[in-house]
Order: sequence, then structure tokens, then C-alpha cells
Amino acid sequence: MILTPLKPHALPLVDATLRPIGTDRVGGLHLSQIIHAMREAAGLPTGGIEGEDQALRPLLGFLWERVFGLVWIGVPYRDALEAAWKEYMSVVRTGPSDRGEYIETQLRLERDGVQMTPDGFDGTRLESYKLTWKSMRKWEEMPVGVDFDIMQAEHFWPWIRSEMAYLGALNETAHHNTRPNPILTVRFFVFWINGDYSRKPGRGAQATFTDLTFTLKELDDNWRLLLRWREEVMKGRGR
Repeated sequence: MILTPLKPHALPLVDATLRPIGTDRVGGLHLSQIIHAMREAAGLPTGGIEGEDQALRPLLGFLWERVFGLVWIGVPYRDALEAAWKEYMSVVRTGPSDRGEYIETQLRLERDGVQMTPDGFDGTRLESYKLTWKSMRKWEEMPVGVDFDIMQAEHFWPWIRSEMAYLGALNETAHHNTRPNPILTVRFFVFWINGDYSRKPGRGAQATFTDLTFTLKELDDNWRLLLRWREEVMKGRGR
């Protein structure tokens, strides 16, 4: 598999209803402006890390409003935040892509009795929406532009194996019957909550995208491994 470098991904800023920020906002002085001035006067920080996309932390605040409803019914905080991120990305990514393709989100796939729900598909590659507390540096340490093995992706192999399974299923379905021109690439859109944890300029919270491309053999080998594990899971469930 071959990885491209991480690149910044500019995110549309939305409110808690997932509409563009400022929709139906009443003009005039807002309380948030007053509180901001008070924080400045008190010497409290009013922004994120230098070089950080300043839209990201407000976005987290709005996502939290979605998260609260999930936490209230018992969903763990981190799971709820990730679910809110996927919901956000599904809304802002659904529609025409930057290449004119229409992006489908929350696909439903099935292969060999295994149900799957990839995040998105733009006609030529899958999309995966991740929000994580992992360090961005761990991803950056993986080889770029050269063929490498999944065992070199020790911190991210669950993400990668999942996307490989989605690609294999997508290529086998009648609806997306792409062979002999199979879909081999997934684009990861990753929101790194704490960047690389260094708090250095430009290394704080940020959203990035990167492409990972596989061979058909890698996809087939991955699926054979997952089928062996499927049998173990089915034994544990008593079929």
C-alpha cells in the first residue's frame, strides 16, 4: 500500500443544527463578543495554538451540542464525539465532489454475510471520516510515497483493515461493479483533537486528509484474514 502526505483540510464551520455558521444569526452585539473581551482583559487565552485553524475549536463546541444528547442516553463521551464528527462530515461531504463526482455517504454493503457501512464514496475512491486522540506524529511516521506493509502501521491498523474490507466489498457489489477497474484508494479525513501533543506552532488541533492506495492482492489477503476471524466470532456467538 502507498500513502500520500498529510495535507490540511479546510472545514466549513457550522452551528449545532449543522447549517452554515451565522444562518439566522441576529445582527448587533452578541454576548460571545463581551465574554471574549473580558477574557482578554483578564489575561486568559482567547485562541488556540499558534498556527492552528481557528475554525476547529468553535466547531468542537458546536459538535459538543450534538454530543450532549448522545451522552445523556448513555453513549461514552469519546464515542459520542466521533459519532457527531461523522454526522458533520456526512452533511458537509454529501453532494458534488471537487472532481464533479457525487459523493454518497453512509453506504450499506454486505459481503459473505458481513455487514459494512463505509463513510463515503465519490465514484473513484472511498472516504473515511476519523476523529482521534491519537498523536498526528504517529501517522506522519509512516512511510510516504513508497510501498509498505500494514504491519508498519501499528497504531492505525484497525482503521486500515476496515477500509480495505470496505474496498473489497465495494468492488464485489453489483451496484458498484467496478472490476476490471477496481476501487483501490481510500481518502482519510482525520480530525486530530490534540495535533501531535507538542503544543508547538502549527501542531495543535487540525483536520487533514491523506490517500492510501492498495493492490488487489492486499485487499484479497485482508479479506481472507477477516473471514478466518469471522469464523472465530461466529463460534463465540454459537452461530
